[in-house]
Amino acid sequence: MVFKQVDNISKDRVGKEHKSYLDLYRLIEAEDAKIVEMFNNPTRNNVLLKIVALKNHGVLSNEQLQLFSEETQEFVSRMLSLG
Repeated sequence: MVFKQVDNISKDRVGKEHKSYLDLYRLIEAEDAKIVEMFNNPTRNNVLLKIVALKNHGVLSNEQLQLFSEETQEFVSRMLSLG
């Protein structure tokens, strides 16, 4: 997904190189924020929120989520329904 977005930005940059650079910079910042949310500093206190983030960003499939306890699945479902 990210590589497609980068490709689209780079294909359409002629004559607007600076805007394309800014678009690329914003994309990288946004994707980096997602990675931070999903993977940085996993602890016992925030592991459920990391699982929610993984599911929310499409990294964790429904089948993978079913490998967790029913309690975890319900928590993830509740949190995603709030957003």
